[in-house]
Amino acid sequence: MAHEELRLDRQLCFPLYAAARKVTCAYEPFLKELGLTYTQYVTMMCLWEKDGVSVKENPLECKKRIAYIPDNPDLYDFMTGIKYLNLI
Repeated sequence: MAHEELRLDRQLCFPLYAAARKVTCAYEPFLKELGLTYTQYVTMMCLWEKDGVSVKENPLECKKRIAYIPDNPDLYDFMTGIKYLNLI
């Protein structure tokens, strides 16, 4: 093989990805009972960790803290992601 160093078994990223996936899967049965995905769980933990911000009481602050950018915001065609986050 011309690029032996590019083989998957020589890449650090693949075992790290596999390990992260196993950790995520370990959470799955517990989160399923709560109706949450792992991503939703991590997002909620981030919000709770920062001053107990309530999604219901302050949704814009929550969006800023998790760097939320909607899929189809009205103004996004004219703005970069950073400009959009500064706007909200």
